Amino acid sequence: MSGEIRIQMPGSAILIDYASQCERDRALRFAEARQALAERGCFLLGWAALSAHDREIATVEARNWLRAGIACGLIPGCPVHDDCEAGQ
Repeated sequence: MSGEIRIQMPGSAILIDYASQCERDRALRFAEARQALAERGCFLLGWAALSAHDREIATVEARNWLRAGIACGLIPGCPVHDDCEAGQ
């Protein structure tokens, strides 16, 4: 599924834009993986222990890093959808 989506920030009226469901899904995976590293290396909270708000902030940050990685060629574009323009 492609097409821009918006996710409401928990406890807020702020809407976060994602280029597609693919971009949202990849950003979530990226954020969870980054938090797992922080948990192991720095003894910080794990993904499940974060508040919904903190998980969403981490996902937005991951979305931005994902877009940067795609833009500079370090990360391939959406591997699932040929018409997905996430990060382009």
